[in-house]
Amino acid sequence: MNAVARLSVLGILGVVACGGDSTNPTAPTGLTDQAALQSLTMGMAAVAASAASSDAGFALTMLPPVSAFTGQPLSQTSITVDGTPMQVFALARRVTYPSGTCLEQLLGISNFANPGSCTSFPGALSLILWQTSSASQAPDRVVVILADAGNASFAGLSSSGDPFLTGTVFPPIGIYLERSGAVWLASGGTLSSTVAATGQTCAMAPPIFATSATCGMGSFLETGNIAFSPLELGGVTTTGTHSITISAQTLSGIIQTVTATVPLTIPISG
Repeated sequence: MNAVARLSVLGILGVVACGGDSTNPTAPTGLTDQAALQSLTMGMAAVAASAASSDAGFALTMLPPVSAFTGQPLSQTSITVDGTPMQVFALARRVTYPSGTCLEQLLGISNFANPGSCTSFPGALSLILWQTSSASQAPDRVVVILADAGNASFAGLSSSGDPFLTGTVFPPIGIYLERSGAVWLASGGTLSSTVAATGQTCAMAPPIFATSATCGMGSFLETGNIAFSPLELGGVTTTGTHSITISAQTLSGIIQTVTATVPLTIPISG
């Protein structure tokens, strides 16, 4: 992973680590949805400030602010971390852009190494899983997965140095964090995601680069096993590896279909 992507992960880590040094593998699930979102907000607050326009950093900017999910139903589910079942909250979202939409076009830049390239948006499907027992502190652990519907492979991504624009697609990205300050990056395994609309409408602000989008509820059938390798960030020593298993289960989530896009504009002063 290159330096820019590491910086984006460090931003998340800095806030997750603020809550203390302990994790709670048996955290209760009695929190309200609002309390769980308040905790997640503390854990994700640094994403916008630290994410940069490359690799994992740019992909993370695809995530909406946690506040955007206020009033939306959360899922509570179980995952297995290193063989131990854990209860977590879950947010799932899929965003589709009009056919032929390219990052190069919306960013107003050219990929000189690959003229005429058309790179698709990263993180079309985002899945956030977090374990928390209090609204007043960051989660005990957070898993962020950015991929797309279908089968995603995380093989070989622990040392990802892929160029920002490839003319194809961004690789799937997985990040696992604990409140102790340790962070791991997905380095193997797969995730299968099947998304279907339920027909129920919802309300959410359009995603990045969009001026309008429809919003509907969806069912997200998720199953997979992902291996995570340690990253050394911010002076925090991370050791060992982790394996997270998501047994076949259906989560409630949001499907946004972008109907109109707008290029990024950068004001110039002088």
